[in-house]
Amino acid sequence: IAPLDSAVSIFSYSDGVSGAIRYAGDYRLVYFAFGGLEGIADAQVRQTLFARILNWLNGLHFEHTPLKDTEKTSGGYPVSATVTSAVSPVKNVTLFWMRNDSLSLHKTQMSAGEKNRYVAEIPAQTGVVVEYAIQVRLQNDFIAPIDFYHFYAGADTNRPVIENLFSPKPTFARN
Repeated sequence: IAPLDSAVSIFSYSDGVSGAIRYAGDYRLVYFAFGGLEGIADAQVRQTLFARILNWLNGLHFEHTPLKDTEKTSGGYPVSATVTSAVSPVKNVTLFWMRNDSLSLHKTQMSAGEKNRYVAEIPAQTGVVVEYAIQVRLQNDFIAPIDFYHFYAGADTNRPVIENLFSPKPTFARN
């Protein structure tokens, strides 16, 4: 297949021939020349691609920088995401979180701020892994595929490891 007009190739074979295209005009379309998602053997790749296609079809752009492990055990952990859609306005953005030592799932509506940035806070935790996800729902009731994130809040229990930075031995020029 070959993209025409305003369509673009989204997959190419090693010889440069297009294997899939997408089009955005009066409607949005993703077309595979090889049978689509069922033609992708790797389940993780297939799942990631499916999420990206659904988000693109709904004009959804989602950005989030996952929280990192922290020794901070007081105060909360701010979670933010930038969410926009070219197809349907954002209806709500929800933060779900839980501790790895509990079955309680907490739900918090994220507040809309400037530049389509949504924010919420996970309360301070000590000595646990916190797992969380951000759910985006558009006015057309599309719910974006969810990615799960986690971070550890507590004292670092892993000793540092010193690795050989010079392998093989460095050579130094003589003056």
